[in-house]
Formats: sequence, C-alpha cells, structure tokens
Amino acid sequence: MGFGEQIMIETRIKTGTIKNIIKETTDKRVSDEAAELLADLLSDEAVTIARVASKLCTHAGRNTITAEDIKVTVI
Repeated sequence: MGFGEQIMIETRIKTGTIKNIIKETTDKRVSDEAAELLADLLSDEAVTIARVASKLCTHAGRNTITAEDIKVTVI
C-alpha cells in the first residue's frame, strides 16, 4: 500500500476523535480538512497493520490476532 492509497472499508477513525487527540496534545486548533485527512491516513494504516497481523496470526495457526502480532507488525 502506498502513501495516500485509499482502502475501501466501512469503519474509519472518526474525525472528532482526531480533533480531540490534537486538542488534548497540542495548543492548536485543527481544520476539518486536516482532521479528515489524518483520519483517512490513520484508518488506512490500521487496515494495513491488521492485514499483516492477520497473516502472522494465520501463519502461527491461530484465529486470534494478539498484541504481539501487532507489535511485530509495527516495530
């Protein structure tokens, strides 16, 4: 998956959640456009991580993705 490549999923990180994170961690406001873009990028990244973690899980003969699968995927 390349940067900015769209993945079609129904569930995505909510724009309001992104705005809350930015508000809680900075002293800046964020535009709707910026929050939507970050939500899209993070949602896409979450899908990519989930897919790789799923492959690790399957390879290990399990049906449950573990925290270790996620860690191995992102570290």
